[in-house]
Amino acid sequence: MSPSARAWLRPGALALAGALCMSLGIGCKQPEKPELKVFDEHATPAEAEALAALAPPWPPPEQTELDNGLLVHWLVEEENSALNLRLLIPFARSPATGAAALDESAALAAAAQTLALELERRMRRYQGRVELVQKPGRFELAVQTQTRHFASVMPALGRLLGRPASARTLELGRRYLEGGAPSPGPEARAVNELSARLLGVDPASARVEPERVAALDEASLQRAWDRVRDPQRAVLVVHSGLASGTAAVTEGLDALSTSWRAEDDRGATREDEEGGAHSRLAIPTKAVKPTGAFLLRESEETALSPVVFVEMPGNKQPELLFGRVVPTPTSKERSMARLSQRVLQESIDVRLSISGGQAILLVRAPVRLGSGGAGEENAGKSFLDVIYNDSKKKDDDAPAKSKLLRSVERFHRGVRRRQTSQRLFQAAELWLGARMVAASLTGEDWTALWSDAIDLSVRDADIAGALARDAREMLATSPDALLKWQERWLNPASGEPGWMWVLAGDPELLSTELDRLGVKIERVR
Repeated sequence: MSPSARAWLRPGALALAGALCMSLGIGCKQPEKPELKVFDEHATPAEAEALAALAPPWPPPEQTELDNGLLVHWLVEEENSALNLRLLIPFARSPATGAAALDESAALAAAAQTLALELERRMRRYQGRVELVQKPGRFELAVQTQTRHFASVMPALGRLLGRPASARTLELGRRYLEGGAPSPGPEARAVNELSARLLGVDPASARVEPERVAALDEASLQRAWDRVRDPQRAVLVVHSGLASGTAAVTEGLDALSTSWRAEDDRGATREDEEGGAHSRLAIPTKAVKPTGAFLLRESEETALSPVVFVEMPGNKQPELLFGRVVPTPTSKERSMARLSQRVLQESIDVRLSISGGQAILLVRAPVRLGSGGAGEENAGKSFLDVIYNDSKKKDDDAPAKSKLLRSVERFHRGVRRRQTSQRLFQAAELWLGARMVAASLTGEDWTALWSDAIDLSVRDADIAGALARDAREMLATSPDALLKWQERWLNPASGEPGWMWVLAGDPELLSTELDRLGVKIERVR
């Protein structure tokens, strides 16, 4: 800025300017505030078509069932020199509960880790990369190498999966997981507890604790190993430049089928059985029956959901989440859920997991303890003020609002706010673009997207077009339709009930004050 310009900003200069305006008879009016116009226009057809194309352009895949019962989905991309394999291994829910469920979950995780370590060792000679991914109800083994190694990789995979693991091999996997799996913190425990309760399963069946892994015996590991290597329940997804039916492909698949047999070999799936990917992976076609009530009270008759308190001694930083199950039977409902999460997460931590006919939506509320300067007792009281704030008053009549309630109300306001068409288009554009960028960064691995497409559909015939359908529905969603959907499923004070709270933290810090709340508290460990 020049010295002359700075001079005009001095108070004296401003007063002189005002005097000049008055002496010259010039009306020095304040500039009028600009009129804000809200543009609510749909994207052009060209823009929508370009974004709808942000889905893999794969042709209709070929599906076959090998003699050992393994279901294979074959995705061909001409002139592709990379070979991507993804083995989807479901683990059926066990009737075990409590400590027995924790032991089974630890054994399954150790067996899957053993499988990944052994496969990685075998793939080194083929310059292959192996990744173990866990999704709800299944493990996924992803292998990436070169197409020219197909004839060697298939027999190697079959030999690994076809034999009982030795005690030494299983011990290596157990020790690897024992040293690499940290104890779940408050956030992980809260997510585990809330997700499992919403789905109606025992939280212990989906949690791995290092101390349980350390105590596993050989028999438990062997049973888990046999559970994760049943070809009659697994799905193999292949993405390659090789066309199915060629001599090299047939020989490789035959070698895999011959080497890898189930302990109880029933041969190929009978024609009268449902042998598709959705039935094998137990992808739900319908949402579970909602449990829970409301988070905010609209009237005295409104039932509020109790707080589930996960007691974690020694953890001074608590975590609190609330959430619900949302039905997503069609691509329209799935697009509504995805768009809502994408827009709301800009102001609050909102997470979404879609699996077939249902989705879990979780919201992490900010919880902060007091400074602790006056001792742990005051810190605990400060924390309860964060939750309910039943002691602080703004005046003689109205209690002050807690930070947590302000977070819930901010979420409440968000689901009742009508978005513009441009805002929804931008949200869809960012999400669809990010999905394709993520696929590109992992070597154009279509098998990962195919796994997502299975979760975004409710029957095998819909897998190939699931991503494209969801893209089109996201782009076609109108603001009014989204608002109506949110008012029904995401309003924490009205609409459909089914909300639940989970709090995880130190009981010594919080128990006394929790007992004085006068609300229902369910304590778990």
